Amino acid sequence: MSVIVTLPNDRRLATTPAEMAGLAGAVVPVSDRVPGIEGEGIDVLAWYRLFAEASPVPTHLVATAGDRFEATVPWEQLKDALFQVSKEGRLRLYVPNGTSACLNVKNVVSLLFACDKKKGTEASFGFKNEISPDELSRGLSRR
Repeated sequence: MSVIVTLPNDRRLATTPAEMAGLAGAVVPVSDRVPGIEGEGIDVLAWYRLFAEASPVPTHLVATAGDRFEATVPWEQLKDALFQVSKEGRLRLYVPNGTSACLNVKNVVSLLFACDKKKGTEASFGFKNEISPDELSRGLSRR
């Protein structure tokens, strides 16, 4: 399972959850930050510092799941955030103590570390539906 990571300097890299865990080295018990969840996690901010090297500090993290669920989280809300690698090798993002009580994104396939203050100070999340003009016109012609 691959995760595409885009850094603030628009550098795009493909990695895997296993590689992310290997880079992080240190893990923390998920239950320390997300009560009731077992297993180990990778601190998001610590991982970013190791992975991104000299990249600027982002304003937001945009995580996209395989099912097109997307969460945009202000950088300040990531202080307790964790990545967790499942037994199946999938990546999950937990963001406790943010705008949402405990925002989480399952099966993360893309991480965008953005520098864009226009994205605001509140986390936003939901399914991203993209409809092409052709799909839209086919749908309208069926009526």
